[in-house]
Amino acid sequence: MSREKRMPQRNDRSHHDDRILPSPQLSEIKVLGAVPAMVLRYALDEEQKLLAVLRYNRLIDVFTGTVCYSLQNHLRTLMPGVGEVDTSEIYLGISMTGRQFVFQCRQETQAELK
Repeated sequence: MSREKRMPQRNDRSHHDDRILPSPQLSEIKVLGAVPAMVLRYALDEEQKLLAVLRYNRLIDVFTGTVCYSLQNHLRTLMPGVGEVDTSEIYLGISMTGRQFVFQCRQETQAELK
């Protein structure tokens, strides 16, 4: 009888299986924490803390290889054919060659993922 533990298989789509997992072939990028302690102390909730970490540590810049600027926070709008769209933050990015990008960031709580 084997004592090996097995991970439960998830076949239902009720859980987000679209998680981004790191590739073991990529190198680790160390990022110094640049969020002011005052910002973390007075953040009202986890969403504010997470977005502050993203912004102050310039994580969008680091992981996309572009220079990014925060354009909009907490945008909720209606899109024809899609319905209501809720975005935590929108960044504009520009590459070294001048190519421009729009990055949508959406923060969700564990309850929203279920």
